[in-house]
Amino acid sequence: MSQPIHPSLQQRHFVAQGFYKIFREKALKGEVYTAKESILFTTTALPGVISMNSTRVHFDPTDAKQRTQAEIEGHRQAASITEFLIKYVPGFEKAYLMDSGIEVGFRESRHIVGEYTLQAEDVQRGRHFDDVIARYGFPCDVHKETKGSYFDDKDKSNKTVEGLWIENDDAYDLPYRCLIPKTLNGLIVIGRCISVSHIAHGSTRLMPLAMAEGQAAGIAAKLAIDSNVDVREVDIRKLQKRLIEEGASLYRDPEAVRIEKERARNAIKEFLANYESINTPEDVEWFD
Repeated sequence: MSQPIHPSLQQRHFVAQGFYKIFREKALKGEVYTAKESILFTTTALPGVISMNSTRVHFDPTDAKQRTQAEIEGHRQAASITEFLIKYVPGFEKAYLMDSGIEVGFRESRHIVGEYTLQAEDVQRGRHFDDVIARYGFPCDVHKETKGSYFDDKDKSNKTVEGLWIENDDAYDLPYRCLIPKTLNGLIVIGRCISVSHIAHGSTRLMPLAMAEGQAAGIAAKLAIDSNVDVREVDIRKLQKRLIEEGASLYRDPEAVRIEKERARNAIKEFLANYESINTPEDVEWFD
């Protein structure tokens, strides 16, 4: 953050990322132990309590020894970042580390090989599939994949060491086939291990899509039982009909999409024009 939150914005709940200059300065001097280049935190439902998303570790989640090392590394970073905030950031003088996750979470591990493997291009181009069971629009966000601190990189201005972020043209469809193993019957897979490529996983890994997969998998399992067929032979039209009846969003009218995008564009322009953000239209590439 380069300046306080604008007074026209509500102050109670927010997401904040920043402290780039001082965080980098202290990290380069060894005064804070981190693998990231900034601090990211959000307010919570508890007064005076914020949730930090500022640690990062690299390990093989299939290796028990590395998972143990990752736990130690994560706690070390959390403790160091806490000390940094208390010592250098106004407002945190009386803060303390109240709790941390029960274990290190990992973004990606093994994937099944499904009837179809969703590719990065499918996500980025907003592709549609006849067996769609969910739609999503989050960009391909793949975090830094090499060990060590961001500040270990020789080129300190090289932002690519933090990973990649690829915007999508539009929302994309997730095919039912990505949930069905190619060679194993009687199984529907949901979550981070569905059949997607590494880059596509940068989008599909998030919770909203995993929840939609769970809804589709539950309905599909019931349909398979009722029809006495394997899950790969479920009638897709019946599955989609049930999903829509339960409120799932599987289709959008192209004209409605165009209108929604234009409304969003105008609303953001107006927001920025009123100086209600530290960002400017020049910061938003898709305005051009």
